[in-house]
Amino acid sequence: ISQANLAIINFRYNPIELKLDEEELDLINQGIVREITASRSAMLATTVLQDQVVLRMCLINPRTTMTDIRETLELCEEFANKIQKNKTRL
Repeated sequence: ISQANLAIINFRYNPIELKLDEEELDLINQGIVREITASRSAMLATTVLQDQVVLRMCLINPRTTMTDIRETLELCEEFANKIQKNKTRL
């Protein structure tokens, strides 16, 4: 979505094969942050870039590893799948 600046990465969960509309994607991305925050497994935030809700991950902590990043991305996918199966959580 945007180039890294100050160790902050912006990205958007978007499973292209599902052909979700922008509103659905925004809701899923917001839900991902709610679920991750509730799980206390990682810390993500949302912001709006180019009229899209995107996820923000700050990687400034020198102890953050590639494994941490991979696990956070896996959590994003896990929670997105959960949200899509239970659309009442949107």
